[in-house]
Amino acid sequence: MSVKLVRFTMYRIVVVAFALVSLTAGAALPDESQARIISYDSTSDPDGSYNFSYETSNGITRSESGRLVNVGQEDEHIEVSGSYSYTDTDGKPVSVFYTADENGFQIQGPVPVNRDRYFQPNVVASLLGK
Repeated sequence: MSVKLVRFTMYRIVVVAFALVSLTAGAALPDESQARIISYDSTSDPDGSYNFSYETSNGITRSESGRLVNVGQEDEHIEVSGSYSYTDTDGKPVSVFYTADENGFQIQGPVPVNRDRYFQPNVVASLLGK
């Protein structure tokens, strides 16, 4: 496996992990323990670009796309953009949009502050196809 592919894969894992942490830090509907994935789509192309999206039964949605930029050059990097949304504990919809590129991670929208919330194990298992 090439160094560039390993680096691209690591960037992708870090971005996805950060976004999942951000998503799970937000509040969800009270019935989140029963949430299921109701739609999921994912593509990954040989050039390193990818897209994915999902929606859960408790109203959480997420989508993201990424592409490798300046391939083979010293400033090769990945550009990622995406969004997620959920309903907070007050019943208000929350949407967050983000980008990650050579300028770092930038978020538009409210930054989740309810850090005591997390994904239930069955939701994580559902995301992993188990």
